[in-house]
Amino acid sequence: MNIGALDHIVIRDANGGGGNEVTTHTMTADQTFTVYAAGYDSEGNYISDVNVTWDVTGTLDNTGFPKSGVSSITFDPNSTGMGTITADAGGGITDTTETITVTAGAIASFSITAPANVTAGVPFTVTVTNAQDAGGNLTNGTVTVSWLSSNDGTANSPNGASPSFTQITVTDGSGSALQTLVRADTNVILQGDAGGGVTAQTGAITVSHGELGYFDISENTTTPVLSTPVTLTITAYDKYGNRWNNSIPVNDITLTATGADDVTANLIWAGTDLIDNADLTGTLRGSANGGTWQFDANGQYTVTLGYEKAFDAVIPEVLATENGGQQSGNGNPITWQPAAATQFAFIGTIPDPLEAGQNIYVRVEARDSFGNVDTSYNSTATFSDIGPDNIKFLTSQNNYTDATAQFNNGVWEGYIKTDTSIVNNINKAGNQSQLLLSDGSISSPTNTFTVTSGPLHHLGFTTVLTGYIRANDPIPVIIDAYDQYNNYVDYSGTATIRDATGTIYEDPNQGDTSINFVSTVVNGYRVGRYTGNFIITQSYLDNVIVVTTDSGATGSSGLFNVLSDEIITELVQDLSPRISLAGSTVDMIEIKFTNVDPSEDIRLDELKFYLQSGRDSNYYPVVPSTLINAVYVEDLTNGGTYENTSLGTLTDEIPVSLGSGIIVPKNGGSVTFRISVRINEDISGAVENNMQLRLADVIGVFTVSLIPVEPVTPSFESVKSAGNFIQSALVQIRSASRLAAFNYPNPFNPRTQTTKITFFNPLDSSTITIKIFTITGKLVRDLSLKTPQSSGSIEVEWDGRNGRGQIVRNGIYVAIIKLSDGTKMTVKIAVVK
Repeated sequence: MNIGALDHIVIRDANGGGGNEVTTHTMTADQTFTVYAAGYDSEGNYISDVNVTWDVTGTLDNTGFPKSGVSSITFDPNSTGMGTITADAGGGITDTTETITVTAGAIASFSITAPANVTAGVPFTVTVTNAQDAGGNLTNGTVTVSWLSSNDGTANSPNGASPSFTQITVTDGSGSALQTLVRADTNVILQGDAGGGVTAQTGAITVSHGELGYFDISENTTTPVLSTPVTLTITAYDKYGNRWNNSIPVNDITLTATGADDVTANLIWAGTDLIDNADLTGTLRGSANGGTWQFDANGQYTVTLGYEKAFDAVIPEVLATENGGQQSGNGNPITWQPAAATQFAFIGTIPDPLEAGQNIYVRVEARDSFGNVDTSYNSTATFSDIGPDNIKFLTSQNNYTDATAQFNNGVWEGYIKTDTSIVNNINKAGNQSQLLLSDGSISSPTNTFTVTSGPLHHLGFTTVLTGYIRANDPIPVIIDAYDQYNNYVDYSGTATIRDATGTIYEDPNQGDTSINFVSTVVNGYRVGRYTGNFIITQSYLDNVIVVTTDSGATGSSGLFNVLSDEIITELVQDLSPRISLAGSTVDMIEIKFTNVDPSEDIRLDELKFYLQSGRDSNYYPVVPSTLINAVYVEDLTNGGTYENTSLGTLTDEIPVSLGSGIIVPKNGGSVTFRISVRINEDISGAVENNMQLRLADVIGVFTVSLIPVEPVTPSFESVKSAGNFIQSALVQIRSASRLAAFNYPNPFNPRTQTTKITFFNPLDSSTITIKIFTITGKLVRDLSLKTPQSSGSIEVEWDGRNGRGQIVRNGIYVAIIKLSDGTKMTVKIAVVK
């Protein structure tokens, strides 16, 4: 296609013939508008953008116009106006736009103002002025208002209400809107924001509290003591929670005390300009009625409230009628507490008379001087009897272990009774008890009353019977009547006596077992008492006297022993060796004699012994001279030795005279003897080569009554009876050292037994080897004694094990014993499992 010559031009909004032809166009003074001159031939074909001369018409900002030799321009006005843009290519070729309108731009600066003093909750006007665009043109727009800062630093009110802000519409550079602040504050700064970072601030605003809204009451205490006024702080607020400070209501304020329903309780309201009314209310005069008081800088006013009745829950309330409405508030319940307790008040009386052990319910209140229970009293007090007899009492407080009363909230209630674990002074003529409850500071008594004993329960021996009593001697006895708590009981009646022997009677009539109790005064107290003598004719260990009344009340003495002619005989120790040599003198036994008679000494004149032999645990007396030729009795208590060396003609007992006699003192005196024998050099005439020494009899008398004594065990059984014998163990006798060896038991089972190898060592400081072999001569165990041994009978134990600790097999084993002088002894040992 052929492009012709330039024919006409068109002002367009894009280069290269693009975009649209510019007709009308509206813009702001802070905007730009770029236009292009497009050239065309006569056929309307686009040739190119052509250089032209540009100009504006009308009131458009013509700064920089006309402008020649360019194909486009950027229109950047600084002011508002209306007109056209023209392009002239010369030769009569031109183009002109339709109307171009330039309006003001966005707000680039403005001023904002507000009143210096406003009231919380009351709308006020915030004004925007001189709102201009960047070119200084008064402009239109919207300014958003917000809280910026203040002395308090908080936008919202105390009760959480938010400020109310309204956007300001700006027209031709100015505008205004109502705003509302709700927090009382100073130096409040509001900020206007026109967008794009364009802001302005008001001057400082002081926000005062709004109308009176409500009250709050606080107390310095909610549990005051009676007659102590409570300080009430009344705080006034507007409805937004701002302190209603430095203000006085126009109308009167009424103070009430809900719950204070007793006009006799001396309720008193007190404070400046406060009138205490007779109907339990108070009136704070408003300014309209001459009141001069006011709520202080903190919105507070202080009054006092007094009351003299304990435990009423009194709620202070405030009621006002300002601004055609009603405002109120209340405090916490106040409960006046009793004053400190000054007395104990017993609810009810202690019964008169009061029987010992009787449980009595008691309630005690700790009260102040006004008679109110002091509920803060939680101390411990103690009961005591201030009567002449000082009877002991216990309470249930600690399960009747003491007389304490632990108060709880000013009250103690529980049970009280006489202390039944001790004997109280009951049944005294004219006795009067009176309990005193005291904590050391407060003391209050009960009524007086008489304490009486309970019914007859048992009998008690005032005479203590212990130790030993002689048969047929009078026994002085005092028996008293008691209730179940061991208090004296006045009793006149009979009772029956008995003891373990069945031989007791009341002196002097043998067979008389009935006794009489007589009402008697003892130290001023009335008691049923028996006084007399008992006699028991038969000896008995651990005897006891039992007394029973016709009504079934019983009592018993302590345990005691009744003696006739006994002397206690005991084996102190068995000194006999297991084996000994012919011709030796050996210690056999030690015997102790004790005189338990309370009134007479005993003289011992002679001791008699049996010499016995035995086999297989069967023992029998033998002719003494076949084994021994002397018996020695050594007095270990008093010194001296007594003997019998003339045994040749004896066939039975061996008597040993104790010279002129040995005295055993009364009341537990004792004497101890050591008994030894001398073995014959020749024992070939013995039936058995062993011996055992046994006490046969004791010859002696009580020194006053001359009654012969009988030897008995500590349990008063005769030592002459089998099972009670005083005797040594069986002593094996050998004629030579080499024969003086054996073992027992033999045979033995090493699983359950050990065997003892016994032999006689005639040497002092002798070293001894003991080895056990099999019958084939193999060493099984070495039991040699490591230290030198003294002369005498020696025992060595073998447990039936070899040197490795293993139990040996069944069979015969040989123990070979060698003494340091070369003496060799052999013992055959049978092992049977």
